[in-house]
Amino acid sequence: MMDDMNPGYGRGAQSSSLSQNGAWHGHRPRQSSFRKPTKRYPNRRIRRLWPWFLACVFLLSGAVWATHSRYFAIGRLLVEGNTMVPEASILSKAQISIGNNLWLLRTGAVRERIRDSFPPIEDVHLQRSILDPHTLVIEIKERLPWACVAAGGHYFVVDRDLRVLERVSQPWNGCPLAILRSPGPDEVPAVGTQLNTGPLVAALRCISESQAPDYGTPIDRVYVDERRNICLNVNGLGKAMLGRPTSLGPKLATLRTLARSSPALFQNVEYVDLQNPDAPAYVPRPEPKVPAKGIGLPASGGT
Repeated sequence: MMDDMNPGYGRGAQSSSLSQNGAWHGHRPRQSSFRKPTKRYPNRRIRRLWPWFLACVFLLSGAVWATHSRYFAIGRLLVEGNTMVPEASILSKAQISIGNNLWLLRTGAVRERIRDSFPPIEDVHLQRSILDPHTLVIEIKERLPWACVAAGGHYFVVDRDLRVLERVSQPWNGCPLAILRSPGPDEVPAVGTQLNTGPLVAALRCISESQAPDYGTPIDRVYVDERRNICLNVNGLGKAMLGRPTSLGPKLATLRTLARSSPALFQNVEYVDLQNPDAPAYVPRPEPKVPAKGIGLPASGGT
């Protein structure tokens, strides 16, 4: 009966309480702590992946078009920058056929084949021509020839790194010459190799140091005799004997001092001996031999 008389008592009914001023205040019933399951929409994920899918299809289609299009086909090969190696030899080692696609060309392998086949070539670059997109330009960067070496009856061209570039029939005009007499089997240079040790390296070092701006007396020819003594031919002055290829720095410094202070000395002697740089000497020039006059005989004649 108490339950029937109290309107706020019972299941599902709103609870109420009496405040101090006599007013009734209602309280909402507690809600359940369990949340309603959220709905998942798989279509949203699909819509997010659509741009990436289209981008992949677009890139794949572009790659297929680029590798099969005639716009990127090679129609002409052009070689530039070569002076020591013929164009036909470079194209033969490049192994590039007309009609090949530029995107399918293995440029690294082409550069390596050309560079390894020809020692005078230092680097190779491949690029399309700006004026003609079907022309592939092979740019060659060659090593600069610096001096010539004579050994074993042959002449060889070397650069400043002492790398043997090629074998020639005669020395080049304007290049200093290093001559090695009676070379051993391991002293003859080979094309494509680099000179590291030996009498030729010492001879080329003399040429290199004489070409410094502050030296003033360039050396145009160096001889290495059978005993491996070094003899220099100073351009415009005369000859100097350095002896064994040791202490080249002090010997060349003494040579520079004599060439500046007493240039006429070289013209009046056979050569200047600099084997001891602290006490240079000179070898006098031999006097020319005067042929003896013969005794004149009377011409025979009959009486």
